[in-house]
Amino acid sequence: SYLVDSGVVVGKLEINRSLQPILKQSVLIVLVSLFIGLGSFVILRIMPIRIIYRAEKALQNAYDELEIANEQLHREITERKRSEDLYKDLSESSLAAVFIVQDGKFRYINTSAIAYAGYSAEELIDRYSDIVVHPDDKELVKRKSMDMLAGRSNQAFEFRMVTKQNQIRWISQIVTPIEHEGRAAILGNAADVTDLRESRAKMEELMALESSILSSIPHVVLGLQNYNILFVNDVVESIFGWKPAEIIGKSVSVLYNSESEYENYARHMYADVKNQPTSSRGQEVTCRHKDGSNIICRVTCCGIGGVSGDNRVVATYEDITYSKMAHFQLFQSEKRHPSGSLRRVLPMRSITRLHLSAAT
Repeated sequence: SYLVDSGVVVGKLEINRSLQPILKQSVLIVLVSLFIGLGSFVILRIMPIRIIYRAEKALQNAYDELEIANEQLHREITERKRSEDLYKDLSESSLAAVFIVQDGKFRYINTSAIAYAGYSAEELIDRYSDIVVHPDDKELVKRKSMDMLAGRSNQAFEFRMVTKQNQIRWISQIVTPIEHEGRAAILGNAADVTDLRESRAKMEELMALESSILSSIPHVVLGLQNYNILFVNDVVESIFGWKPAEIIGKSVSVLYNSESEYENYARHMYADVKNQPTSSRGQEVTCRHKDGSNIICRVTCCGIGGVSGDNRVVATYEDITYSKMAHFQLFQSEKRHPSGSLRRVLPMRSITRLHLSAAT
């Protein structure tokens, strides 16, 4: 039995030894299978979950950014709409004409522009903008507009507009390039200057008439304010030797022998004007020529517009030097020849000036 038992034991040992490689291989196979299974689980289960998580997170971030962008866009659209509404309200309440031209046609026109042209909005929208331009001014408007749009000019230009009633109105206009509904367009601002041009023309006529009147008066005519010369006619050069440009803006005392002499006269002159704003009696005053010689003038003045509160007056200076010298010579002749009737006067101004001081 011992042998048997020994043989069994020995047999078991042999069997165990022969099974060890198989067991090791089995364990290795099991471990490899577990590793492969775990790897497959990670690859097939965990990694997709992480990828999906990351994708969802990226998608959420993109969605959040889209929401922010959408809010910003909404604000911009709202602000732009408000700006457009505000501009429309302002343009509709403006006395100036406001219009938008795109592809050469009116796309928007405000109430004032409609009033200028005499058309309704429906009659002008989608019509070519030169429909209201005088035929003779169309090329001018095109050229001036191109200069402004190109930045070569920023000065408003004037042209004639023909209204629906075939009336001619003068328009002053500027244009600016803008974007309208996603495309290039032109924003125009214009004002009716017909009345202004007519007033300007009348003013020019009055100024020409005034100049003619002043030139036809044989006396010096001065406009004064606070003793300073505002205007003077050309006769001042032939009587006083000064050119108008030389004394305009200066004190009228330049026509007198001294400042004190003029101030003494001015007190009486302005007193007369204050008492009688629209008229004044003439006064004989000794004045001074540019060359320093004396001149006797009869001075008459009155307040401008009949108002003397602002010390504005118009004064005329009549040269009576020859007349005074003639009277003086006549007086001297009659003293020397009581029975005679000598009426001679010295013909030369230079001689007159030499003796004027003694005569006065």
